[in-house]
Amino acid sequence: MSYDLIIGSGREDETQHDVIWNASSGVAVWVLNEISERVTDSELKASLRKFAEGRYGYIPLTVFSERQVSQVLTVILSSLLQAARDEWTPENDLYNIPEIIEELVQKTAEMVEAINGRRRSEGRPELRLHLGVDSPSRQ
Repeated sequence: MSYDLIIGSGREDETQHDVIWNASSGVAVWVLNEISERVTDSELKASLRKFAEGRYGYIPLTVFSERQVSQVLTVILSSLLQAARDEWTPENDLYNIPEIIEELVQKTAEMVEAINGRRRSEGRPELRLHLGVDSPSRQ
């Protein structure tokens, strides 16, 4: 079954930037579960688990703090693709699932660049990507 996962970034201080990604529902739920397992914020973990259990197709980043948003985006950009390659090796993957997930990673990177481009043009600090206070991932 086809599934659209939408990651919406529209915050009061941001222009709306969305990632719209289509995959099978099984792959999309795997992505949500993987993100929830890898973030460090316990409240965020619980919320993302509910998204996965309910098979929600929209992750409204507006309901999370900037620190939590940073964690979600960091997982997508730093470890999700490798986790997919570990899960679906060429020997057990008929559908090129990692390539499908790579599209999500690329679209997310483009969204982060758009957000930061806007922030730079307004003289505001960029969105810092990291999993926790002491573990920066990408800047």
